[in-house]
Amino acid sequence: HHGGTIMLILSSTSLTADGLSVAFLPAGRITGASHAALVRRYYGSWAGECPVVFHDGEKALHGPEPKVAYHKVGVECATFPPYSPDLNPIENVWGMLNNRLEATKPTGWEREKAFKRRVRNAVAWLNSTRSGALKRTVSSMPRRIELLLQGKGAITPY
Repeated sequence: HHGGTIMLILSSTSLTADGLSVAFLPAGRITGASHAALVRRYYGSWAGECPVVFHDGEKALHGPEPKVAYHKVGVECATFPPYSPDLNPIENVWGMLNNRLEATKPTGWEREKAFKRRVRNAVAWLNSTRSGALKRTVSSMPRRIELLLQGKGAITPY
């Protein structure tokens, strides 16, 4: 949390107070090298003045190569505690994104290029039509943490 901005990034999706961003991973499974390449290419502009990003426990996101890349763009990478959906509001945003993708899915086969375009269009649609909901999701982090602490780790309404 820095200057009212919280940044949450999982894999190649970024949520900040400015909106949702997406980057497509290269073909294949995510590796430390592929994630480091994403960090170098996108995270400097995604993070802005936010000094910390949060990821789940995926090992490839926290290996030596990504750590160096994060350091070079001036961002610290922190890890969500395991099984902490209350501290993982991007899950709520992914729900919104999935709903939009479901509403715009084609009736037949979809090529990769068309799918990527549809995802980018869905992200743009969320940013333009659901910007208030996205901002509330980001700004809810302090309250989520407060409720989690008050409840000593118990489930929250989030």
